[in-house]
This record gives sequence, structure tokens and C-alpha cells, in this order.
Amino acid sequence: MDHIEEFKNLIRAHTFRLLHKNETNDLTGFASCFIWQERADRMPVIITAGHNLELSGALLETVYKDEDGHPLLLDAETFEIFYSDDIDFAFSTLPGKVIKFLQESPQIHIPCFKERISKPNHDKDYGFSKANNYEFAKSGELLLLPQNECSEVGMKFVLEDRGFYYFKTLENLREDEYYSGASGSPIADREGKIVSVLTG
Repeated sequence: MDHIEEFKNLIRAHTFRLLHKNETNDLTGFASCFIWQERADRMPVIITAGHNLELSGALLETVYKDEDGHPLLLDAETFEIFYSDDIDFAFSTLPGKVIKFLQESPQIHIPCFKERISKPNHDKDYGFSKANNYEFAKSGELLLLPQNECSEVGMKFVLEDRGFYYFKTLENLREDEYYSGASGSPIADREGKIVSVLTG
């Protein structure tokens, strides 16, 4: 069981919440995302699911706080979205101003996957893991922000169809609410090597 918890902790540390906003700056939804850099000479990119995503205006939420005590948000700038039937994914280059801000803020560490995204095979187990903490819950006079784990481990690669990978969960799928906001999470093997992005 220890290796499962280690896997979950590793993937959760690399999985961020992405806030969707429209042109009038209204919050329209949430998704997950991760940052990936193929090589040192390439710009890091933010990868997520494409559905319900505005092309611009999304914000990446970090575990750090700003001067007002609110979660530190990073501008994700403009996304490119790729569609195929009911499956989609999107990516955006991490803005230069964000990279400059991070370089000038050594106290802030934003985890980034740096290995090549490999192709899954039928012999390995895969999974994803993220913390869902989207809704405040009232407890007496207090507003609490509960964190609920959303994860699947032991997933098996089933097939590839037109460049998209399909996986089967170890057990039956849960209610849709359990997976709310998980789209865009990285799917990885036990060593944390990414093979795909969760899109549906």
C-alpha cells in the first residue's frame, strides 16, 4: 500500500486546479491541469482537458498565498484546443511573465513534469490523483473548505484510437460528482511517468 500512497502524493503535488473565466471575468468552472517541459530548451506548457474551457482567461491556482491571504493565481494565457468526437485536450505555453515571476520568487516552487510523455502499454498499471476542494461547507458559524481525494489506481491501458488512449478502471466507475474537476489530470505509471491526460 505504501507505493500507492507515494504515487498519489507525487501526482497530487503535480496536479493543479485551473479556474475557467469568461470574457466578463465571471468564474465558469474548474478543471485540473499540470505543467510539462519536454526539454530544457523548450518552454513549459500547461496541459488540461479542452471541454468547457475558454480560450483565454484561465488561471492556475497554486498552494501559495498572495499578500491578501488568497490562493496565488498564475495567468495561463491563451489555450489551443484539439477535438476528436467527444474527446479533447488543450495546452498553453507558460507565459514569460509567469516564468520571470517564479524565477524572482525562489520561495515558490511549482512542480513540473520534465520527462517525455511516453506511450502506455498493456503490462503496466496507471492512475491519477487529485484533491477536490471546490465547495465551502458551513459548520456552525464557520465556513470550511473540505478536501476530498479523487483518484483511480490500477488502471489498465485498453486501446489507442486516432491518437487517443483508453483505460479501464480497476473497479466500476463512481458517481459523476466524485470526478468533478478531475478532467485535465495527468495519467501516469507507478514511477510518475506521464502517458496521457484525463479527458473523460
